[in-house]
Amino acid sequence: MIWVRAIKLLIISLILLLCACTKSNLVETKTVEKLSYLYIKTPDNVGDFDTITYLFTHSSPTKKLEKNFRTFSRVIGENSAFVVISPNSSLELYNSLKKIKNRCDFPSSRQWPSILFQDSRLNKCYIFNIPENQETKYTIVLSEIIDAIETKKSLNKYEFKESMEKNLEKLLKTHPEISNLKEPFIDLISYISDKIYN
Repeated sequence: MIWVRAIKLLIISLILLLCACTKSNLVETKTVEKLSYLYIKTPDNVGDFDTITYLFTHSSPTKKLEKNFRTFSRVIGENSAFVVISPNSSLELYNSLKKIKNRCDFPSSRQWPSILFQDSRLNKCYIFNIPENQETKYTIVLSEIIDAIETKKSLNKYEFKESMEKNLEKLLKTHPEISNLKEPFIDLISYISDKIYN
């Protein structure tokens, strides 16, 4: 019947339209589905420091991580810093990342729960092991760092670093549950200030 065909064509058209809309979404959304990661990408107009990306692993990444890490790195670009926040088993994640020998070099001095490593293209990665379902609390400091980058034009390198460290102290007093991250975040502030002012 003609009306049955018309309905079928309408349904097919709607499906195709939906697919087209999905493809036009941000890379972030597509990457979440592919790699089981949720991440927020900051604007690219922050000077020489092109991108800061936070990753939240919502499912065990061990099996997929080794395969997908390179893909993810290509998606967000070469001049990027990664902040990986994982609620998963720290040892499991550490061992999985360590297998990617041609991508990452783990300094032996860094022990869990915070590990700083560099890959072969000098992209620094900070990995924090955090409690399950506590991701939001840990983004507070990271968001503060990102926001501060936008005001860097009015500050010199040392003023920026000092301002960020003071802000960090205030945040840690307000949120004592993340006090164990003070040292890694200070490292991150130093790294960012070096990148955006040099």
